[in-house]
Amino acid sequence: MEYKGLPNLPNEVLDRICYYLCFHCQNPGIFPNSDTKENRADKAALAGLCRASKRLNAVAQPTLFHYYAAGNLPRKVNTDLGRTRQFFGEEDDKLPLFVRTLVSRPDLAACITALQLQTSNVVTGCTPEILHRFTQASKALGLATPTSLYPEPTKYRNLVTRHRRNIHRWLQALSIALTPRLEMLLHVLEDVTPYDYLEDSDVELPALKTVALRGAHADYDLHDAGPLISAAPNLDTLYALDCGHPVEDRSFLALGGVRKIVLEGLQPIDMAEVLSGCHSLQDLEYYLSYLPDSNLMMMALAPVMGDLRRLCLSRLPSLAKNYHSMLPDDDGILMPSFHSFRNLEVLIIDQVFVYSKHSAPTATGRLTGLLPPSIRSVHLTYVHKSINADLLRLAAAAPSSFPNLRSVKIGFVDVTPDRATEMEELLMVEAAFTESGVRLTWGEDFTGPYLYKVIPGGAPGMSIAHVNTTVPGGEPGTTVVHVPAVADSVHSSY
Repeated sequence: MEYKGLPNLPNEVLDRICYYLCFHCQNPGIFPNSDTKENRADKAALAGLCRASKRLNAVAQPTLFHYYAAGNLPRKVNTDLGRTRQFFGEEDDKLPLFVRTLVSRPDLAACITALQLQTSNVVTGCTPEILHRFTQASKALGLATPTSLYPEPTKYRNLVTRHRRNIHRWLQALSIALTPRLEMLLHVLEDVTPYDYLEDSDVELPALKTVALRGAHADYDLHDAGPLISAAPNLDTLYALDCGHPVEDRSFLALGGVRKIVLEGLQPIDMAEVLSGCHSLQDLEYYLSYLPDSNLMMMALAPVMGDLRRLCLSRLPSLAKNYHSMLPDDDGILMPSFHSFRNLEVLIIDQVFVYSKHSAPTATGRLTGLLPPSIRSVHLTYVHKSINADLLRLAAAAPSSFPNLRSVKIGFVDVTPDRATEMEELLMVEAAFTESGVRLTWGEDFTGPYLYKVIPGGAPGMSIAHVNTTVPGGEPGTTVVHVPAVADSVHSSY
């Protein structure tokens, strides 16, 4: 690539060029990645600028080091209740080379604001000299070091792989510790996390505001992230997906200042333990692969019910099954009134938590009795049978009982020809809401949502297998929208 003339441009122009080549600069709040051709090309262009001249290097190099992304995230997944996650353990993420730069150039380490780390079985470039430098840096920060830095001679490949993975885990922890201005961390974890290296260390991450944790081909214990969370006193948002069952008698997580949590994989009793330490939580999303008892759910939510402003409850449906076949016949999962959630403004909830498959009629005003007076936005997801009568009741009650209500959204599932009358009635329901000053929209939900999309930038360049049909009269662009899985400005904001 030719760079003639660029060195003569003013710094302001060069800064702007670098801005347009940096995913992080153009997309604040979204995790950067290296899994799309565009991002790789932009990163290569920035690296080319750094090599072109000393002046260009001085301008471009800090931008080049705004983020490090290991890549190798899943690219294509057929979602169902089975945890069919792809694992890219054999790809080289060049992490040792990155850590070497952090150790030798603290000025560049201070430029890093976002990390995306992934487990790998490949560790290249770790000469004895480099490992010695890494050990010195680790000890200076108070980090533990691996018991064995060098693999012992063995004919068993799995032992060699285990050693490489342990070294890689250590380097992940070291890369986090060496980036004091880190703001965002997206980490794909094994069942053994690297955070034990941070325990009892001097590492402080005051700038770290957002942490997103995912499983690789095995789940992890959320409590293992304790040392990382303790090092981040200003943590604001936590995504914890693919959580495994926690080990008993573990210390509480320091989540007192966290305002938003997205959880998947935890049982309600375990979620209750996590939420018991949350004193500032305003936004909670909870995804399940089964339908729990509603009493257990309310007990789990009790520690935060007075502070929550936004709540999402969703049971992830299977791609391969008819939605109706997964619905229970009893009322044990029906949520009671949310009136005790006195500050709740946004509610996103599956219909199955409001109306059961058989026994709870949808013309009883249950929806009106469910909502707190503070509600501003309601999104009913996976609506499998008509609730038009209750929607009309809600529209009539809105001006007096719900003066702040401005938005109602319906996400349908299993839209078959025998629901034609229900669909046709939506225009009448819409008119009733309009008269009450409320906007009604509708569309069709994925029957196999890919959960990692709740993480901003968590599923780059991937395709999702899903089943959907057209909803007559649906709002353009919402045919396959599921708000809990895909950010929606109307329902994501307060």
